[in-house]
Amino acid sequence: MKKDKDMNGSFFIGLLAVCVIAGAVLYKMRGNAPSFHKPFNLPTGIPVETVEGELSMDSVVAYFRAINLNAKEDVPFITKDMKLTFGTNEYTEKDGYKTLFLGVFSEEKDAIKNAKIIYAKNFDAKLEEVLSHASKDGIVVLN
Repeated sequence: MKKDKDMNGSFFIGLLAVCVIAGAVLYKMRGNAPSFHKPFNLPTGIPVETVEGELSMDSVVAYFRAINLNAKEDVPFITKDMKLTFGTNEYTEKDGYKTLFLGVFSEEKDAIKNAKIIYAKNFDAKLEEVLSHASKDGIVVLN
């Protein structure tokens, strides 16, 4: 029984990763992906979290699920390269940690309305896989 639960969990995570990647590709192909080049302003007072272990794709998904998103105007995204995405080094480095920016772009406001920075010792394999499909702006749009 436990093996079935583990397989179901692995299947769900794999399916989620495929959906995220496919959604990002389709979104980009439609030409609707927001561009975050300068002089785009980051919100002030972005919460910062440090994970001493491995940050999982499940944790990233849980963050976005906990936010009340409007599917018609909110675009959840992640990036691990803030310099490429935003043109800033403000949050990019913490010795011995990887950086992940989680954001929600509001098409109505043309601004980022939710954001979080996570420093983690490592990213799990699913998160690394999703991040490997980043656009030329360094972002992965999550649908």
